[in-house]
Amino acid sequence: WLVQVESSAGEPVEPTQLAFDGGMPQHRHGFETRPRVTDSLGQGVFRVDGVRFHMPGSWTLRVDVAAAEGIDFALFDLEVGP
Repeated sequence: WLVQVESSAGEPVEPTQLAFDGGMPQHRHGFETRPRVTDSLGQGVFRVDGVRFHMPGSWTLRVDVAAAEGIDFALFDLEVGP
């Protein structure tokens, strides 16, 4: 996965901390793997490895960001088919 972090004005942000996680809220479990940021590609873009959807259904991805501008997070809901 590639994650792009931007300010509310659309400018690239270089976070001091960036965490990526997720799971299936209805099943009350997370990933079987451990997603982690593995590389900074510049301009606020980061490579995340270890994301594996091991079953179909509703998943939520969470990205936590800490930067000089403050702390924030984003949630992404997605449906994984069979």
